[in-house]
Amino acid sequence: MKTIFKSTIAILILQTFSGFAQQKITISNPYSADRVDEQIVIKKSSIKKISKGKTPVLLDEKGKQIPSQADDLDGDGVWDEISLVINVAQKSKKTLTVKFVTQKEITNHTRRAHAGLWLSENRDNNFKLVKNEIRPKAYIAQSMPLRYLMEGPGWENELVAFRSYFDSRNGKDIFGKITSDTVIGVIGRPGNDYHAFSTWGMDVLKVGKSLGAGAIAILDGGKLYRLGQTDQATYQLLADGPCRSIISLTYNGWEVNGKTYSLTEEITIWAGKYWFESNLLLKGNNEDAILVTGIVNMKGDKKIYSERNENGFSHLATYSSQSENLDKLGMALIIKNKKMESFEVAPEEGKNDDVIKTNYVKLPVKKGKSTSFKFVSGWEKSNPLFTTKDGFVSYVKDQCKNLAEPLNISVK
Repeated sequence: MKTIFKSTIAILILQTFSGFAQQKITISNPYSADRVDEQIVIKKSSIKKISKGKTPVLLDEKGKQIPSQADDLDGDGVWDEISLVINVAQKSKKTLTVKFVTQKEITNHTRRAHAGLWLSENRDNNFKLVKNEIRPKAYIAQSMPLRYLMEGPGWENELVAFRSYFDSRNGKDIFGKITSDTVIGVIGRPGNDYHAFSTWGMDVLKVGKSLGAGAIAILDGGKLYRLGQTDQATYQLLADGPCRSIISLTYNGWEVNGKTYSLTEEITIWAGKYWFESNLLLKGNNEDAILVTGIVNMKGDKKIYSERNENGFSHLATYSSQSENLDKLGMALIIKNKKMESFEVAPEEGKNDDVIKTNYVKLPVKKGKSTSFKFVSGWEKSNPLFTTKDGFVSYVKDQCKNLAEPLNISVK
């Protein structure tokens, strides 16, 4: 399956020159603040001297391989992008060298991002990692024993983990982490109760009938319709660590108030950030459709902290004792101003409502155009910065600023 989205992270300023024996990538930080774990994407089209049958790696100024990955996003067996995360001090630059090597020559770097879906086809707790899955049509709600570990796909970095229910609920949940180890292949296995605090952390969010941590709905006729039962749902792993992981979820036959849609969601998580990015493409009767995503407001202080920034990004944030561990949890949505219509609040209760107890954001759809958002999670046990509301909101604002002021890249 070919990825259908353009990255919103760091397809930055690319200037390509040919005629050099080795290509150099210069990453410049013109700003008065250090940039840590900056997300960078280098398109294959920017690399003019390509060695067929070999994989590109990046060398630092001393000739040492740095963590990067050559991602095959369209599944044809050939890489499409180089992705990496990098630290660049204020008003400075770093120059990297592109080198093509065999698989055996690639340095094994520490995994800082991971995604996966674990399947037990016979529902016997014998879960195996799969790259592709078509959800059975009859599998429309939670049923025991489980077909999927964690009830669906998960994605994580060294800081936080998330999951999506791969059934008619289609909610998104948060696993707070107190370890940098990868945990999503362990969570939910026999003997691992993720609702209890453990050595790795725990499930920190009660989702219920809310949109949880950035689940999807459509607003039609003043009512929210959850992305629920569909004729078909598919999963595909597009990229997996050490710097980023990407999964694709496609839902066909989504019935909403007499209209039929299909939705593709591409989820990316990068190393070093307390958020994931969701890119959405809706097809069907979407001339007047409004996609919606949101944050559960089930517990604690329900005050909303929002800001439309002049730098092009807006955020909707909450901060309260909403953790299942009865401690502080900050959550936020970051959205480009031009793609955000307004913030709203779903009903507290309602038997006929698909979505309740949610602060949500409207994402109007233009035919054939994708839309995106980032979901931020800040659990106080993961980082001392998140022990206060001001600390969490300052982190969200910093992310907005960094997204609006990308680093400069030149490829020579």
